[in-house]
Amino acid sequence: MVKYTVAMVNLNMAETIEVSLRSILDQIDNQYEVLIVDDGSTDGSLEILADLEEEYPELRYSVGNNDNIAEARNQSFREARGDFILESLDADDEYGEGIQDFIAIFHQLQQHIDREFYLKGHSINIASRDLMLECPYRSMTYGEDPDRWRRLFASDSIIWLQHEPFYRELNPDDETTRKQKSRMIKTAEFRSGITLRSYVSHYFQTRKSHAALYESLFLLRPYLTALLRGRYTLPEDYERKQRLKEDIEASHATLRELEEQYNFKFDESILSERGREIFIENTDQSPLTDDD
Repeated sequence: MVKYTVAMVNLNMAETIEVSLRSILDQIDNQYEVLIVDDGSTDGSLEILADLEEEYPELRYSVGNNDNIAEARNQSFREARGDFILESLDADDEYGEGIQDFIAIFHQLQQHIDREFYLKGHSINIASRDLMLECPYRSMTYGEDPDRWRRLFASDSIIWLQHEPFYRELNPDDETTRKQKSRMIKTAEFRSGITLRSYVSHYFQTRKSHAALYESLFLLRPYLTALLRGRYTLPEDYERKQRLKEDIEASHATLRELEEQYNFKFDESILSERGREIFIENTDQSPLTDDD
């Protein structure tokens, strides 16, 4: 009986997908399935997935026609067989030991937190399938993660766990790609529902006046692009540029801090030796935040 679905998306990741999947499949058992939604790969990814599916009974893949990562992820949630879904594991990352420890922490937190929640980690997240379906990704060219975090924070449905990352990027972004993403995030934030006024206000609060005025001029193009593509709405105050960053900074917590916040003692015996290193000993990591 499958209890957990590791939901992943692939689009032309032939160079990395086998290493990525093996790093996950080699540390799970038959309580798990790994579900890959391939969203139109043309680089031989499907052949690799077919070969791996024969080798690993826990792996299955589905072909999508979504043309964006948000809808491909939503498809993986709908097709998941597990009661709980692990998501945001990327097909160009290699995962070390720690997945089962992360799940063990989630379940122990469930015993002491009287609401349904999404546990946010470093490139790994978990929640019930029901919550994943209740708060789906919204179709955007880029920036679908921060958009979802805003809605989860607004409903008090996210816990941000600070810990040592236990993955490595197999194909890191180059400088050109990072610059392209930086430009795309502005359009994404406007599409998400961030207001132009709050963006300009943020610039004048964080930059010298002449720099703020200059940079504000460059907001017009992404704002108009967002209008043409269609804008979503956000809960009250989450249309403000800085609200997400404020929530992350206020709420991200180590396991020890969560113990204090929710008044319980975490049972460390459920963790592997490596898990104790990741989640208890080496937690001096900065939280991931949206771009300024």
